[in-house]
Amino acid sequence: MDQREQETRLLDGALFGVLVMSSLVFYWVATRGTWNPLYEAQNSTTPLYFDKAHFFLAQAQALTHGRLWVQPSTLPGECWIRAQKCYGYFGLTPSILRLPLLPVLDHYKRGLTPVYLTAALTLATGSFLASLRRLLTDVLLARSTTILVCITALGFGAASVLTQLTPNSFYDEAIAWSVGFLSLSVYCVIRWWENQRLVWYALLLVSLVLAANARPTAVPFALIVGLGTGYRIWSTRTDGTPHRSRALWLSGALIALPMVTCLGVFYIKFRQPIPSQLLNQEIGGPLAIPAWLAVRSVDHNQLVSWRFIPTAMFAYLRPDGLTFNR
Repeated sequence: MDQREQETRLLDGALFGVLVMSSLVFYWVATRGTWNPLYEAQNSTTPLYFDKAHFFLAQAQALTHGRLWVQPSTLPGECWIRAQKCYGYFGLTPSILRLPLLPVLDHYKRGLTPVYLTAALTLATGSFLASLRRLLTDVLLARSTTILVCITALGFGAASVLTQLTPNSFYDEAIAWSVGFLSLSVYCVIRWWENQRLVWYALLLVSLVLAANARPTAVPFALIVGLGTGYRIWSTRTDGTPHRSRALWLSGALIALPMVTCLGVFYIKFRQPIPSQLLNQEIGGPLAIPAWLAVRSVDHNQLVSWRFIPTAMFAYLRPDGLTFNR
C-alpha cells in the first residue's frame, strides 16, 4: 500500500468518524440528553410545548385517508383555516417520510421528532462530507491536508449551526429536511456532472422535490441547479450537434417539478399558490389575537409590503434586541 492510498484511507475513516460523532451529538441534543426517542419538549403550562411532530404525524395519517386537513388539537395556535378546516402551512416531506413507520408511530402516539431530526441532520452532514470527499478525489493528499479537511468537516457537523435545529420544533424539522435534501442534491450534481448518468439525475430530481416540499425556500436553488444542468447538457456535443432538446426537458423538470409540487400543495390546501397569512388563526378570523388585530389596523390590513423592509431590518439589528441565556 503506497502513501497516497494510506492517506486516502485515513481521510475516509476520519470523515466517517466525524459523521458518526455528529449524529450522536444531534441525537443527544434532540433528546435533551435523555437518549429517549419518544422524548417530547414540554413545559408546565403548555402540553407538548413547541413539539409539533404531532402535526407531521397527523398529516401523514390524513394522507392515508386522502385529505390534508388535520384536527386543530394537533396544531395548537398554528392552524391555517380554510372552509372551517385546519391545515398546516408546512409541506408534505416530513409527513411522507413518516408513512413507512406509521404503524409504529400510531402505536406510541409519537412523531419521533428526535429520530427524524437526527436523520435529517445526518443526511445533511453526510452529503456535505461525501461532496467534500468527491471534490478531493484527484487532490494529492497529505497528513496536514487530512487534518484540515477533518476540521472543516467538524465545523459543518457536530460543531456547526445545524445543532441549533435540534429543539423539538416543527419549524426546525422542516428546515432540517430541506437542508438535508439540498445537501444531497449538491452531491448528486457533482456525481452527475462527472458522467451524466441517469441514476444521479433521478436522485437529484427527487432530492430537490423533497427539499422544496419541506421548505419553499428550496425552490430558488432548484432553479439554479436546473439552469446549470441545462447548460451542461446543451454544451455537450455528439457528432457536432448539441443536445438542445434533452437539455430543455431535463433542466425543465428540475426547475418545474419542485416548484409545481410545492405551490400545488399550497393550492390544494388553501386555494392559493402563495397563501395569505390572514388564514392563520392567530392573525385572521374570529380567533385573531388583539395584538395582531392592532397591527392589521395600523397597516391597513396588509402584512406583506416593500415598505416594511426598513422597520423589519431595524427590528432585527437593533442592539437592545440582543439577549443572552444558557
